[in-house]
Amino acid sequence: MKSVSFQVDPYVPRDPRPIPQPLSPGRKMEALDFYAERDKCLENQTLFEDPEFLADDSSLFFSRRPPKYVEWLRPAVGFC
Repeated sequence: MKSVSFQVDPYVPRDPRPIPQPLSPGRKMEALDFYAERDKCLENQTLFEDPEFLADDSSLFFSRRPPKYVEWLRPAVGFC
């Protein structure tokens, strides 16, 4: 029988930022104005980051790291 091996990344401590929590029944998401957010990003030359869905593992996994590395990517400019 052939054995399979793979390398596992060492444990990486959690980011100290607050962990996003699921919406409670009384809490509503605040709607963002697309044009205002777009203009702000263009003016500051920054990429948009969703305050409700952070681009890190805590947005995908609750208590355990995934068995594989997750790399957060953005589409290339001119993708569409």
